[in-house]
Amino acid sequence: MPSPRTRRGGALLATLLTLVTTPGASTSAASGPAAGSVGHGSLSNAAEAITAGRELIQQARQNSDKGLLAKAEQAFQRAIDLEPGRADGYVGLASLALSRHHFQQALELGRTAQELAPASSQPLGAVFDALVELGRYDEARDAIEAMLRIRPDLSSLSRLSYFHELHGRLDLAIEAMEQAIVAGSSDVEHVTFARTVLGHLWLLEGDFGRARQVFDDALAAIPGYVPALVGSARFAAATDDWAAAQGLLEEALEAQQEPVVMVLLGEAQEVSGDLAGAEDTYRQAVVTEAAHRATGEAPEAFGSVLEADHGDPALALTLAQLAYDHAPSIGTADAMAWALFKIGDLQSAQEHADEALRTDTVDPVILYHAGVIAAANGQRDRAAGLLRASLSRSAAGPLRLRAEVGAALETNAGA
Repeated sequence: MPSPRTRRGGALLATLLTLVTTPGASTSAASGPAAGSVGHGSLSNAAEAITAGRELIQQARQNSDKGLLAKAEQAFQRAIDLEPGRADGYVGLASLALSRHHFQQALELGRTAQELAPASSQPLGAVFDALVELGRYDEARDAIEAMLRIRPDLSSLSRLSYFHELHGRLDLAIEAMEQAIVAGSSDVEHVTFARTVLGHLWLLEGDFGRARQVFDDALAAIPGYVPALVGSARFAAATDDWAAAQGLLEEALEAQQEPVVMVLLGEAQEVSGDLAGAEDTYRQAVVTEAAHRATGEAPEAFGSVLEADHGDPALALTLAQLAYDHAPSIGTADAMAWALFKIGDLQSAQEHADEALRTDTVDPVILYHAGVIAAANGQRDRAAGLLRASLSRSAAGPLRLRAEVGAALETNAGA
């Protein structure tokens, strides 16, 4: 995931896998042409340009520096200019489009790469990621099946795991991710990232011991690895070690200024009684997410939910509508539902909440939102079922979700 944007609830994996598991991507700092200005004349051959583009993406992820993505785009375009039939140039551009949430563009670029290299699994990875984000799950299933036939490796098996997770099949998601880790990679980060996703799945399953072991293993492999720090913080919060959770999140935030980490830190501060600090941290998250959009990222579900919870509900609805129109996935349907609920349109909120549940997701935030909305619409039994389901998965969600779900259950019981 993205920088690992550990932020996006059930969408932890989709965009990041193209960036992280593309064969040949480096986890080292960029050197040579990639570290400096990338212009039309500075890269003499296509292979060099591809390497430069991948290294620039890696730097952008590690440093949360969106400006490097424009240089990466130049590098991939340079590769295509030098060798128009070079599929990995289009895969690189697709990965950039995914990182900017331009999913239709990513799909088109992935399809172009697929036509140029029909025997390669790389283009299918970008195609799968785009189709998932567009909410076209049946087509995504076909893409991942084709990818697995070509090459059942860490990249394809990780995506298979994510597809199972989206459809609530946690046992199969865990099995596929374990197979992905066994398949391995020459790059330690690829395997380490897969481990953090496995830890997320164990949190969803409620097996805290296995989750902790996986996160510990990931941090042993790469000390200070942000996705593993965030996973460890979720584990600490689930076991009521709030001081440890706050310390881990502060360490993660020092490494990457990501809004999801800010929100989690704000929750830890709130639980510890530092309400003023929490408010400042939430405000920083809102401002930082807006800055991401200003760089050209299309609005998406996280930004809308962030505004609904900690910012402007009217803006939340605007962002949700834009995201949903652009990519009608279960995540954007949930964002629409929550924004509509926040402004009091309960009937429309219910319609979108139902849509967000269409894959049988076990995402605890989607379940929580749907439960609260069902309760507001007088559906007490359904609300209770959804809220209990959310509670059982709450360790993989926001740090305060367990308390919020508990409060919603009490309110619904007394209605």
